[in-house]
Amino acid sequence: MELAKLYGLVCVVINKEGKILLLKRAPDKKYYPERWATVAAGPISPDTDFDSFAKKEVKAETGQEGKMLESKEQIVFEDQFDGKLAELHIKPYLFEVDSENIILNDEHTEYKWVNKEELLNYNLISEGAKIINSFLNR
Repeated sequence: MELAKLYGLVCVVINKEGKILLLKRAPDKKYYPERWATVAAGPISPDTDFDSFAKKEVKAETGQEGKMLESKEQIVFEDQFDGKLAELHIKPYLFEVDSENIILNDEHTEYKWVNKEELLNYNLISEGAKIINSFLNR
């Protein structure tokens, strides 16, 4: 049986000091409730202008205009999605924001600014720490 291919994006957001923004998903969310994550979106159409979508998503989930610092090639991995194993195609981005004051939307209940060493203390969604570290280990 062929796996469903789903497309999305992940935006790692840092502040001027290099701390990483983590967002806690709301308990009523269908995908990854009460898990910690970066700014993310999906599933989205593979024809989407991912760069523009990423900028809009950072604004929607943080209340701030983010400056795109870097993007990487899509990563592909398998994960459970809607109760089935799926092939996820995720485009990673790195953004910087000027302020630590985040305005949450209804997708999240809280946020934290953390150092790289603190990532292990959070129950991150699939591949989250790996994507974050891919930007910070440069």
